[in-house]
Amino acid sequence: MGLSLGVFFVFSFLAEAALFIDDTFTTDKGHFELEYGMQYSKDAQYDHEEDYKSRSREATFYLNIFYGLTDNWDIGITLPYGYVNYDRQIKHNGFMDIELESKYRFFEETELLPALALYAAFISGSANKEKFLGSGRPDAWLNAIISKTLTENLWLDLNLGYYFSGAKGADDALTYGLGLTAGFRERLYLFAELYAEAEFAGKFNENACLAAFSAGYEINPHVFIKAGAAWGISEAADDLMLAGRVCFSF
Repeated sequence: MGLSLGVFFVFSFLAEAALFIDDTFTTDKGHFELEYGMQYSKDAQYDHEEDYKSRSREATFYLNIFYGLTDNWDIGITLPYGYVNYDRQIKHNGFMDIELESKYRFFEETELLPALALYAAFISGSANKEKFLGSGRPDAWLNAIISKTLTENLWLDLNLGYYFSGAKGADDALTYGLGLTAGFRERLYLFAELYAEAEFAGKFNENACLAAFSAGYEINPHVFIKAGAAWGISEAADDLMLAGRVCFSF
């Protein structure tokens, strides 16, 4: 069924962050970040024992709001609404798990050392499990973030996290990835990412791994738009993901 995390709306939301890999940026003190976004994914899994290929499609629309408590600490909430279609037989839609989030930046970047931040999310488990809109149990995720400026227009972000699954029979997962951001003329940004999850299943294809590319454009200091795509590298990842978002700062 692809990635176990709803990464487009669990991972990075802030305007100039990539699709999957987060950076150490936090919302400015006393300001809001409001984001509207969507994600579409499709996947096909082949069961060798049953000689059968199952297909799934999902679409998610979400509203995300972040508020800056201090210069290096923000809090947020995500409200997603999803559509699921499994093998053209199971079709449901409804609100997915509400997510409460926060990010705290411990250190600013220096000439030698990178910036360091920690992101935390609580996934409510409020969605309808019978409709495949959630696991039915609360989950949590911690993600450590390192950001470093490589050149005037090139930035590197490294993520290492752990996802705590509350669903019965579900495994926790180690999450990790890296992202490169290139800026052009102070408004156009290109992102390249590698992201993976490890549930310690022992085989590469049993753990999700994907590559993503996206582009963002700063229309003005208060409006940022972004669109991108991701492709599964391992069998456990969705075959294709598409995403778009628009972010307002005020």
